[in-house]
Amino acid sequence: TAEKTTYKSFQGMMKNNIVNAELPYYGFVNLLEMAGMYNEAAFNFVQEGELQMMLVPTNEAVFAAIKDSIPGLYFDKASYVEGDDIFTHCTVSNDSVMQMYMKQYFVPMSSAGVSNYPYLGWKEDTSKGMTTLNSVEIVDPVTSKVSYDAVKLVITDKGNKLCVKLLEDNAKEIDFCGDYHYFPFVFEDGCVQFINEMF
Repeated sequence: TAEKTTYKSFQGMMKNNIVNAELPYYGFVNLLEMAGMYNEAAFNFVQEGELQMMLVPTNEAVFAAIKDSIPGLYFDKASYVEGDDIFTHCTVSNDSVMQMYMKQYFVPMSSAGVSNYPYLGWKEDTSKGMTTLNSVEIVDPVTSKVSYDAVKLVITDKGNKLCVKLLEDNAKEIDFCGDYHYFPFVFEDGCVQFINEMF
């Protein structure tokens, strides 16, 4: 029952377990903290009480992305030795760029256009895209007027798995992690689904 749940909030659970590298969200919460987006058991970029669908890359996905490239994050490949704490070899090179990148893993349920959290058999149509907290700056080449457009995600129920991709041309499709039978972890601040790669 909910009364017996140790952690009602995903944010609170991350804070109390941020140093436990065995947990599947360890890499993601450390990225959020490095980017200055997670303080005192709270996301400081989310309105209080707003439910979020959180797509959390697994540790393996985070570590692979760090070694490849994460916008706004510098990884010192030369000093890194396999087995090191990878985060001791990372520094934030541009916090605003990193923050915008990380925000695309959060979909506010108030604007998601779906009635439930994703699971196998979900059958929701997200082909027009689900608005994330990230937005991109668009500059009109003629007038130089600046506008912003939300980055959107598409989640697809394939019958035997769930997939997500950015709503843009040639975006790669990323599988949800099937370790938990594609069920969402539901907390009072939203739901968490683990994904096998970073965007």
